[in-house]
Amino acid sequence: MTTTLERTMLVLTDGSANSNKFYEVTAHTDGRVIARWGRVGQSGNITDLTGKKSFDRAVHDKTRKGYRPVALADGASGAAQASADVLRTVGRDKLAGGNSAIAAMVDRLVAVNAHTISSASGGKITVTSTGVQTALGPVSSSSISQARNLLDRMHVMTSGTDRVRLVNDYLMLIPQTVPSRGAWADHFVTGDAQVRQQRDLLDQLEAAVAFTAAPDSGDDDFFRYTLVPATAAELKTLRARYVGTKNAKHRGVSSATMSGAYRLIDNRRSDEIEQTIASVGNVRSMWHGSRAGNVLSILSSGLVVPPATAKHVTARMFGDGVYLSEQSSKSLQYSRGGVWSAGTDPEFFMFAADVAMGWEYRPNMHGQSHAAYDRARSGSLVDNHHEGRRFDSINVKGGTCGVLNHEAIIWRPDQVKLTFLCQFGG
Repeated sequence: MTTTLERTMLVLTDGSANSNKFYEVTAHTDGRVIARWGRVGQSGNITDLTGKKSFDRAVHDKTRKGYRPVALADGASGAAQASADVLRTVGRDKLAGGNSAIAAMVDRLVAVNAHTISSASGGKITVTSTGVQTALGPVSSSSISQARNLLDRMHVMTSGTDRVRLVNDYLMLIPQTVPSRGAWADHFVTGDAQVRQQRDLLDQLEAAVAFTAAPDSGDDDFFRYTLVPATAAELKTLRARYVGTKNAKHRGVSSATMSGAYRLIDNRRSDEIEQTIASVGNVRSMWHGSRAGNVLSILSSGLVVPPATAKHVTARMFGDGVYLSEQSSKSLQYSRGGVWSAGTDPEFFMFAADVAMGWEYRPNMHGQSHAAYDRARSGSLVDNHHEGRRFDSINVKGGTCGVLNHEAIIWRPDQVKLTFLCQFGG
């Protein structure tokens, strides 16, 4: 029986030359060497070579032309697939706390997460029970970390060969559909909204990698949160709070009903968050909306605020941060989609949270500008009317500053205690 002796995948991604190509060469034990090449994501062309020398020569020639090797994952055998399915079940049960109804919901979140990743990458990245795979090989936590660094560096550059090089390196790690026309690299992730989309994609990938990894059965904090069904009294209170803070003008979601809720147990930072909230003070009950494709990421790792950079890196009105609102329907619009993002989700989720606002920067009183928001976040802007006190948050009153509804922005995730995950639709 002929088996694979050696296999190498080489890739050339060069935005300046409109190249996004792969070259795969495989040596078999019977002496046959098969080369496959084409544009990334396509099946490509195939030709037969002969002997180990032809294998080595093909790799050498392509490497000289700028191709680079990428990691490859072997196809899963039946036993490996079964093992991966068991590990995936372990991961799901850690989130669900052994509750079958919650486990079914987590499975749906995993499916939505996988679909979102596939759509965002143009089908170049897929999620299976054995891991996260791309046309160029597997995605790992390390490659996601490298991609985050490249994305931050890429966004502060507007053009030039250095930026094209960063784009090339980024797409080697996170393959995506790119135009077949030339000069596409000059326009790849150039706007703030596009950066947010890429950050969301990386968050979703990170959650998928964590979920398909192999957690030790005794590792209780492999996922940040465990879900526990809300009691009848808790669900009644949440529903009343949701209805009491709705805005009837939010027609897309104002008729939505809360079908369920799950209390969140923080397995990692419960003590730190309690200490931060007690220290910062001015605690309020709020809502945080997020698309279903991002919920798994939050349950896996918690809320994340991108690091401040030299360039303003978000399309949001009041800068980077965790956005929350005292109005339930305001946050639920983020969750359902269709208003600030493309498409709507049939089943959507919203987090209830206790938020330590501390000393608030109020744009209608202190001034409106991205520079001011960034300075307030960094601490270089203080409240001179109150002994130079540093700001802990931004609080935007509805009907001011160009917004119709309340907005709150937190820069430190530990100021937010996520208490419940509320379910709608489905």
